Amino acid sequence: MGDVANVLGRVGLRIGQKIPYIRSQIEQEFSKNEQGILKSFGKSDAAREQIVVLPSDGMASEMVLSKMKGIQDGEVKNWIDGGVSGAVYFGDDEHTECLKQAAGMFSLTNPLHPDIWPSVMRFEAEVCAMAANMLCEGDDSEFICQLNQKPSKVCGAITSGGTESILMATKAHRQWGNRDRWISNPEIIACVTAHAAIDKACDLLGIKLVHVPMDDATGEMDLSATAAMISSDTIMIYSSAPNFPNGTIDNIEALSEMAYKHKVGLHVDCCLGGFVLPFARKLRPDSIPRFDFSLRGVTTISCDTHKYGYASKGTSVVLFRNPELRHHMYFSIPGWTGGLYATPSTAGSRPGSLIAATWASMMRLGHKGYLENTARILEAMDKLVDVGSRAPGLEVVGRPSTMVVAFKSDVYNVYTFSDLLGEKGYHWANCQKPACTHLCITMRHVDVIDHICAKIMEVATYCNEHAADMPMTSTATVYGTTSKVPASIAGEFLNIYQDIVLST
Repeated sequence: MGDVANVLGRVGLRIGQKIPYIRSQIEQEFSKNEQGILKSFGKSDAAREQIVVLPSDGMASEMVLSKMKGIQDGEVKNWIDGGVSGAVYFGDDEHTECLKQAAGMFSLTNPLHPDIWPSVMRFEAEVCAMAANMLCEGDDSEFICQLNQKPSKVCGAITSGGTESILMATKAHRQWGNRDRWISNPEIIACVTAHAAIDKACDLLGIKLVHVPMDDATGEMDLSATAAMISSDTIMIYSSAPNFPNGTIDNIEALSEMAYKHKVGLHVDCCLGGFVLPFARKLRPDSIPRFDFSLRGVTTISCDTHKYGYASKGTSVVLFRNPELRHHMYFSIPGWTGGLYATPSTAGSRPGSLIAATWASMMRLGHKGYLENTARILEAMDKLVDVGSRAPGLEVVGRPSTMVVAFKSDVYNVYTFSDLLGEKGYHWANCQKPACTHLCITMRHVDVIDHICAKIMEVATYCNEHAADMPMTSTATVYGTTSKVPASIAGEFLNIYQDIVLST
């Protein structure tokens, strides 16, 4: 229903733009929101410095770095004290310095040339091997993949982030469906809570995305609805562990058996949970369900090293049940006049520096470091869930499992609650359908979680007392920012928003 409403909204907007009075009102609304976002990004001052042409003479290194430092100093650094949701997952000075030195050592490297830089080739292989072992609890050697009838031998590749990992897993399933099943109109089933990256992947690859609802009580993907949508064109079921909006882990065990029975793929989006859930299961085996390659129906997993792997931004790992399935991810062009050409993912050249920093992060923290960090995140989650259950008018969404805790309210406008919490120094992510706001807990929050909980109680109490004065508007934030856009114009305005981001 949400997609239908968005389509009808866009149609209504375009019709309205043909009527002078309504067009004027729409333009005023666009302009108001545009100016607000320009101001929030520091782009509303026409007198600000803007560099749009190359300097006539190059600058000395010291001058370049000094100029960059001056630009950086103007940024708000509230993330340091846990003031934002997600974004910076560790931020420890010693760890960051290690990553900087590792990246600097390999700043000129490119895994497209393994003969020149075999060290980077080794780093990538070992990062993938460590991730594969981490995300396969127990012995999977007897499993036979339902897609190609080949034995399980988990393997992977490094990508530029969760979106590309999801894209490559999707491509592999599409190619399998086309080459092995002769499926020409492929479909993927995903819950409405699935990350928008799967929408991107299906858009790019010409795949029909079939959305199913979440269970209102649990926040999990609706199993009955999923089973009902499986068809002869289904190539993959997409699941989350956990999902971004409310932090719930889908019932991967049931989905695994469903996928295995129908001989379709099952992708597990572990971009958030990949470096938390394996350790959370060791700490809380009774409350964290199985989700990985220890379930026979799982065919691919995406796992972000640049989130809770605490590596530098720009890396993720995509894992496959076996090498034969991974082959469907590759791009191989044997007839090119430039030579035999092959890459594992969409990129040609890739930054070896980031791969090296990822290896350094995993080696520096080790099993013990990740386990200790996970324990602290789980303790913070417990406190958030507790305050959410006690704060007036608030309700915890679904069943949070690890790092994401979302609040909704039937008493007052939860977005107003979020705004007021932001005024106290804590800027959360506003989500929709249902309207809610969440905190993605990182290591930046664990030392200040008691203060955050106190502010939640303070703001919730105020909102509860002034609920009658709060209009129940629908204003979600743009993913990754605190920029808010009214739902009535969100679809059309997102293009303008991107233009603002890319402007000088």
